[in-house]
Amino acid sequence: MQLKIDKQLVKDKFLNSVDTYDNNAIVQKSMAKELIRVLIEKLGNNFDNILEIGSGTGLLTKEIVESLNFKKLITNDFSSDYEGIIKGIFTDINFNYEFIKGDAEFIFDFPENNNLVISNATFQWFDDVVEFLFNTHNTIDDNGVIAFTTFGVDNFYEVNKIQKISLAYTSAKEIIEKVSDKYEVIYSHSSKEKLFFSSPLNVLKHIKNTGVNSIKNDSVFNPKKFISEYEDKFSTEKGVSLTYNPIYIILKKK
Repeated sequence: MQLKIDKQLVKDKFLNSVDTYDNNAIVQKSMAKELIRVLIEKLGNNFDNILEIGSGTGLLTKEIVESLNFKKLITNDFSSDYEGIIKGIFTDINFNYEFIKGDAEFIFDFPENNNLVISNATFQWFDDVVEFLFNTHNTIDDNGVIAFTTFGVDNFYEVNKIQKISLAYTSAKEIIEKVSDKYEVIYSHSSKEKLFFSSPLNVLKHIKNTGVNSIKNDSVFNPKKFISEYEDKFSTEKGVSLTYNPIYIILKKK
């Protein structure tokens, strides 16, 4: 069963995990590094004006500051709590910086003429990522690029199999097909990454510590049943598995 996203719940859960996110977001951190690596490989590292969507605790922001050449950086997130965290990343600000608070899906006046719009592990929380990409088309310049990561249908495979619930993930193929009139595909890749934990309880702790337990579910959660089924179905020599399904997409404005 695919559930509608409760944006307020997402906000609350992520804010509750601010202190634990960076140490637990192993896959998200790897995704940020890989996105920047591929971006530089395909298009170089010079982007005068950059807009980052869903900056959070700054995993991607750090990679941007360390690896890209730019004159202006705008970061966005739905809570002003993150503004101070992001500013703490900058030890020496030699560029123009701005923070824009709000749900990016409903901000229709982002500054225009961006050379790069970039985001890491955020779009899976959007109601309509394709519609957002259409709107973003107007905020980038004639040769502008949007580079992002999100997650595919096999994300949290084990949890979804037991709980029978998941986000309404959009596949890379579907995203690309729907925006093909507006964008040229520079890069697209989907992968599967497995993490292993000593117990299903530690899987749940990991999910909580990364703020990902943001799906509103009215059904009753039975911890004992969940743990028993998880151990039975997904135990390996390395421990119990948790699957991530990262998607990487880089698009250039047509």
